[in-house]
Amino acid sequence: MRNEDISITRKLKNMKKSLTILSMFLLLGGTFATKQLSAQTVADIFKSETPITWLGVDYSDMRFIGPLDVNPSQLDEFAKTLNDLFLREPKKYDVAAPFDKQTVTSNLKYVEKANAAMNTDQTLSSDSKDMTRFSMETVAKKVGTYGLSEKGIGLVYITEALNKNDQEAAYWVTFVNMADGKVLLTERVTGKAVGFGFRNYWAGSFYGTLKQIKGGLYKDWKKKYIK
Repeated sequence: MRNEDISITRKLKNMKKSLTILSMFLLLGGTFATKQLSAQTVADIFKSETPITWLGVDYSDMRFIGPLDVNPSQLDEFAKTLNDLFLREPKKYDVAAPFDKQTVTSNLKYVEKANAAMNTDQTLSSDSKDMTRFSMETVAKKVGTYGLSEKGIGLVYITEALNKNDQEAAYWVTFVNMADGKVLLTERVTGKAVGFGFRNYWAGSFYGTLKQIKGGLYKDWKKKYIK
């Protein structure tokens, strides 16, 4: 083989080796970037520039304690009505400001599916202990049923109980890493129910939680979770 041919062969081998190494770096870099996008942390929740997705209010496994002034079979319909109200009146039911967020988008499909499957026959209760029947494990299990497959951080309210006797509702305010459905943070908050009519009355309890979060709870959570 001539010297020229040997030189060309060596150059081609070196180019092939360089391209192989470059491909490996690109592949690893892409994998790293994907992991970075999905690896949300608790600290990310408290960054105002971190966008969040509002997933809605999950009423599917709640208990209604006390006298109910509507037909129990209508509760799943009211769940949709309430979530629609929160979207239609964003100035009043502002999710961004209490959580110090610059960007909030909405995706209610997971919660709507859960609420539509509510077993209304099991919703009514006369036991005041049902007001505190949830735990962090309960919340994690519930979120796991959503089948989340998005990127970023989601925010969902999981309703523990609507207590007509005490005129308040209990919610678990929950931040989720939507890529794997893992709960990043969940805190129980109660809100006083106010207003006329079933819809407005319980919407008032949701509004009450937002006021508390904006009024200091969010700052307290930041101190608790960010050391």
